[in-house]
Amino acid sequence: MAGSAFPVHSAEPVERLRTLLGTVRPCGAGFTARCPAHDDQHNSLKVDPGDDGRALVKCFAGCDTEAVVAALGLGLADLFADAGTAPRLAVDDQRPSPPANDQGSGGSDRAGPILAEYLYRDAAGPVHFRVTRHDPKTFRPWHRDPSGRWTLGMGDVAPIPYRLPELAAADPRRSVFVVEGEKDVDRLAALGAVATCNPGGAGKWRPEFGAHLAGRRVVILPDNDAAGRRHAARVAAALHGVAAGVRVVALPGLPEKGDVSDWLDAGGTPAELKRLIADAPAWRPPAAPAGPSLVVTSLAAVRPVPVDWLWPRWLARGKLHILGGHAGDGKSTLTAALAAVCSTAGTLPDGAPAPRARWRFLLAEDALDDTLRPRLDAHGADPSQVFAIEAVREPDGRDRLFNLADHLPLLEAAIREHGIDVAVIDPVTSFMPRTDRNAEGDVRDALTPLGKLAERTGVAVVGIMHVGKPNGTGRRPLQQLLGATAFGAIARTVWMVAPCPGDTTGARRVLGVVKSNLAMKPEALEWSRAEDGPIAWHGVSKHDLGDLLGGAPARPRDDAEGFLSELLRGGSRGAADVLALAKAAGIAEKTLRRAADDLGIVRFKQPNARNGPWLWRLPDGTPASAAVDEDAPPKVATPEDAPVAIFGSTHWSGKVATAGETGHLPPSEGATEGGHLAGFGGGHLLAGALRSPDGLVPPDLAETARRIAALTPAERTTYRTELAQAPPDDPNLAHDRAAFGIAEAALAGRPVPGWAP
Repeated sequence: MAGSAFPVHSAEPVERLRTLLGTVRPCGAGFTARCPAHDDQHNSLKVDPGDDGRALVKCFAGCDTEAVVAALGLGLADLFADAGTAPRLAVDDQRPSPPANDQGSGGSDRAGPILAEYLYRDAAGPVHFRVTRHDPKTFRPWHRDPSGRWTLGMGDVAPIPYRLPELAAADPRRSVFVVEGEKDVDRLAALGAVATCNPGGAGKWRPEFGAHLAGRRVVILPDNDAAGRRHAARVAAALHGVAAGVRVVALPGLPEKGDVSDWLDAGGTPAELKRLIADAPAWRPPAAPAGPSLVVTSLAAVRPVPVDWLWPRWLARGKLHILGGHAGDGKSTLTAALAAVCSTAGTLPDGAPAPRARWRFLLAEDALDDTLRPRLDAHGADPSQVFAIEAVREPDGRDRLFNLADHLPLLEAAIREHGIDVAVIDPVTSFMPRTDRNAEGDVRDALTPLGKLAERTGVAVVGIMHVGKPNGTGRRPLQQLLGATAFGAIARTVWMVAPCPGDTTGARRVLGVVKSNLAMKPEALEWSRAEDGPIAWHGVSKHDLGDLLGGAPARPRDDAEGFLSELLRGGSRGAADVLALAKAAGIAEKTLRRAADDLGIVRFKQPNARNGPWLWRLPDGTPASAAVDEDAPPKVATPEDAPVAIFGSTHWSGKVATAGETGHLPPSEGATEGGHLAGFGGGHLLAGALRSPDGLVPPDLAETARRIAALTPAERTTYRTELAQAPPDDPNLAHDRAAFGIAEAALAGRPVPGWAP
C-alpha cells in the first residue's frame, strides 16, 4: 500500500537483541540477560517475542525500555520486525559516550541520569549530532569537536530533522507525521509510520526543515498544551505552500501536556488515527484580525506547579531577581561566591545543599582575568561550570556591547546551548543604553522580555543594581533602587546588601530578601570578606534590612558614585550634561564633584578643539588621554596668565583664554586694570581672574556661571524664579545662587557683587 502510513512488519528483532546482549540465558520463549542500562550483576532483563514479531523488553530493576535500547545503540523502532536484520554497529552508529568530565558512573551527569539517547543522522546515514534525555526531564545536545570528542552543545553543527534517512527513503506518497519530540517519533516509527521532529522541542522549528518535506502530505500531532498548539501552528505556517498538504490533528481524550504516545498507551490505534486524519480539514492560514484581540485563559486549564528552587526561598529557576546595594558593598563578589558553590555542588550560605549548576556572567564593570576569575578561584569554583559573555560579534568581525533590547535571542540561544542555570547581569542598567531608567514604561519594556526569557528557558536571572542614599526619609528598601519602581515591581525576588552596624572592621555585611512574590522571606544572613580572600558566612543576622537601608546615616557619595559609574560607562559625557542629569536625579553638585574625585573621574577639554566643551570620563574610559584637566590649577599665578572664561562677546563668548590675550578689551567703569577685572564693557567677564579674599574664584563656580550666562533670557527668568522660591538657607543652592549673581552681573556689564579684584 504505497499511500498507507502503517506498513506490515517482517523481521526478527529478538534475535537481533540476542546477538547484542551478553550473558544470555534461555527463559521460556525468550531469554534473560544483564541489562545494559544499569550496572547489572544479575540477569534482570527479560526479552520475549510478541505475537506480531516484535521484541518485548522488560528490566525488572526498573530501567525504561528507551534507556535499554539506547544503551545498545538502537531505537524503539528496532524492537519491531521492519527495522532490518543487521545490528547498527558501524563506527558512526555506535552509541557515543559523554566526555568523562560530564558523566559519572551509571550513565548520569549533572543533568541527572540518562534515560534515552537520540541519534540525529544526516540523509546519508552517519550521526550528525545526538541528544540525551535525562531524569528529571531535560534534553541536552552533543556534537563532535574537531578531535572527534563528543562535546556538550551544538557548536557549529546545523540542526536537522530527526530520522532524516528514513524520511528521505520513504515513499513520497506516504504521509509524514510531525510531532514535538523524539520519543513520539520513535513510537510512530515502531508502528511503521514515517515521522520526524525538530531538535529542541516546541518553538524550535526552522524554515529550512521544510525542504525535507517539500511535496509531501504532512500530518501534525500537537501536544495538548498551549506550547504544543503554538508549535503546531508555527510548523503548519512554515510548511504551507511547501508541503503538498498540511493537516493538524488534535487527538481526543489527551490529558494536559499529553502526546501521541499517551494517546496510544490509552488504547488509541493506527486505524483510529487514520480516521482522525481523514476527518481533519486541510490547514489554512488564519485570517488576519481586523484589530487587536484579547488572549483569555480559563484558570481551570492552568495546572499549578511548585516553584523550582535553586536556593530555597532565595533563588528560583525561571524567575527574575534583583540584587541591590551601594557601590563597594560586595554585590559582585557575592554572586561570584554563589556561582563557585553551585559549580561544585557545595553548601549554600544557610547550610542547604547546592545543586550543581552552571552560571553565566554579563559584566560591564569587572574584567574577567583580573577580577571575576580570581574571585571564583578564591572560593574554590570549578571554572568549567562558569561562563561569561564578552561582547556581541557582528558578521563583519566588529564587537559590540550586549544590549537587552537587541540581543535577547542570542542570549537565549547561548543559555540553551550551554545548559545555563543562572545568568548574572552586572549591573543591569549598563545593558539598557537606550532606556530611560527613571521612566516606568521604558523599564517595563526592557525587563518584561527578560522575565519571559527566564520563564521559557528555566534560567534564574539576577540583575545587579545600585541603590540610593539611606537618608532616613522613610523610603522602603525597594524604593531605593536607583531608577523607576518598575525594577523592583517586575522582579519576583529582590535581595539587598547593607553594611552591618557596629562592625568596627567595616567588612561585615547583611544579605537579605526585601521582596518576594514566591515564598515567605528567609532570615537575613551576615557575611564578611577579608581583603583578597573568600567570603565567610556568620549565620542568621539579627538586623533588619529595612532599618539598615531606610534609616542608616546618609551616604550621599554612594549614590553619586553609582550615578557616575553608570552614566560614563559608555564613554565621556559633556560636563554640562553630567551636572544637569545629576541635578535631575537629586544629587547636589558638590556631592557629585566629591564623588568624581573619589572615583578618579578625568575632566578635560575636548581634544583638538580650541572652543570644545569640558568633558568627564572614567579613569579607564574613552578617550584614553586628556590634554587639559578641568580642575588643574593655572600654570602661572600671574594675572596675565590666569585662565578666564568670557561671556557676552560676539567673538569671545564661551571661549577660554588668558587675561593677557583679552587685554585689548575696554574695561567698564569701576573695573581695575591689569587683568584682575570684575567685568568689561558690554558684559565681558573674566571669571577666572576674579579674586575673593582667599584667591581666585573657584573654577567650578566660574563654570556654573558660564552655563547660566549661555541660557536664553526666558530660561534665566525661570531659573531666577526657582531660586527665589527655594528655601534661602538651602545649602545645596548656595553655589547656584552665587553663580547666578556672577552671570547676571557680567551680562549687564557690572562689577560682580561680593568679589573684589
